[in-house]
Amino acid sequence: MGLDVTAYNNLEYVEPLDWDRYEDLYDLDKDVTYLQVNPHFPDSSVGVVEGIYRVTEASERFGWHAGSYSGYNRFRERLAESVGYWPSDCWEDPESYMDKPFYELVNFSDCQGTLGTEACKSLYQDFVENRQAFVGLVGKDDFMGFVQRYDDWTEGFRIASNNGYVDLH
Repeated sequence: MGLDVTAYNNLEYVEPLDWDRYEDLYDLDKDVTYLQVNPHFPDSSVGVVEGIYRVTEASERFGWHAGSYSGYNRFRERLAESVGYWPSDCWEDPESYMDKPFYELVNFSDCQGTLGTEACKSLYQDFVENRQAFVGLVGKDDFMGFVQRYDDWTEGFRIASNNGYVDLH
């Protein structure tokens, strides 16, 4: 159990989301997925059209396990802390933190939703620019595997920053 994440780019939109139809399509084609906008975080999902999508020959995808839900939240705490703020402060006053690195991920659901291309571009830049600060914070005793998770998120946002999405599920 926990949070799984998949990054995609160059998906083909198939049709609006209908759970019964999705299950039928998925049974026939494992290259079918669905994307959902989390209504609590619309700014991070700009450009996402809810619906059923198909992976194409031009698509890249990368999936990883982001950890248990509590482990993922600890990871987000370290992300924010590495650039000078606490997630709880961001959640209480999101407008004041919109320009901070990692904002689109820190101020997002910890269990489901899709991050749009623009959020992914911003986050990719944040992950590339702030790796040294993050690694310095978690130190040599990275018993939670946060550096590997950081690198997984970086790769996911690299893919999704090119006409793609990151889906938390």
